[in-house]
Amino acid sequence: MARSVNAKMLSNIWKAFHQLNPKNVKAESEAPIRLAVVGVENAVKDAAQFLVGIDPKVYEMASDTLLLLTTPLTQQAKDMLPKCDIVLRSFDFGEDLSRVDPRRIFTFSDQEDLRKIITDILRLPDLEYAHLPLARALPAFRPEVCKNIIQTISLENAIFVVSTSLGNIIPNPLAPLAALAASAGDLVVLTANQIRMLFMLAAAHSRDIGFKQQSAEIASILGAAFGWRSIARELVGQIPLGGGIIPKAAIAFAGTWAAGEGIVYYYTTGRHMTKEELRQQFDLALEKGKTSVESITAKVKETFVKPNLPFV
Repeated sequence: MARSVNAKMLSNIWKAFHQLNPKNVKAESEAPIRLAVVGVENAVKDAAQFLVGIDPKVYEMASDTLLLLTTPLTQQAKDMLPKCDIVLRSFDFGEDLSRVDPRRIFTFSDQEDLRKIITDILRLPDLEYAHLPLARALPAFRPEVCKNIIQTISLENAIFVVSTSLGNIIPNPLAPLAALAASAGDLVVLTANQIRMLFMLAAAHSRDIGFKQQSAEIASILGAAFGWRSIARELVGQIPLGGGIIPKAAIAFAGTWAAGEGIVYYYTTGRHMTKEELRQQFDLALEKGKTSVESITAKVKETFVKPNLPFV
């Protein structure tokens, strides 16, 4: 599950701590994105219902993003398609789409195809800019986008712990991270990144974004941060995660993952998870964190640590 660790990814983490600005997340989520669905009328209607649901208010909110075009296409529709970021076409759509980048065309026949297409879209690096806008406008994208956000931020926090723990033996770009942790405290940095995750998840759920708007959620994250530290002290001495930095980084991963799942649960159901439910999420994520941290640690050692230097 762990992604490869390289200087670019670590540099992005470093920049993220200086960009904890809800206005930036808001602007990213509201970037103009256009997804077109083309095909026979029934296929287009079914796809639109899958992507948006049946609530007229949600359709209205999605109107700037979702373009529904039934065959036969007008010349105006044909001229609009090359400007779309993504085109979904029904399997029986036979009109010419040669003016559209084929990498952005996805063919579907039913809802199962559409579910797979969402996963495929989110895996394309060239469409990464579209993730938040798609989740904000089209509810069908939200679960996968939020899952990716939680996984990414959890990995970033684990990488941060690994990086700062090894800052004395690894050259730049990790040294600035160690300096930041030393001056601000790693708990502060990890919590700040969780708040950035909060803003992204709020944007994905079409919420207003800001420190005031998310004040209750932020308070919950801040309170939980000290709880994770207490759990960390308990677990480091009790569970067989290995020595050195692995327990600390795995707990940073699991704490971030649990916070993210709690936020999504709240935005989806309107109810906060209980402490017991959050602890269950933490426990489930801990093994994922251990596996990820072991892979991250090995990759960082391979990439940055000079031969014959001690590594624990």
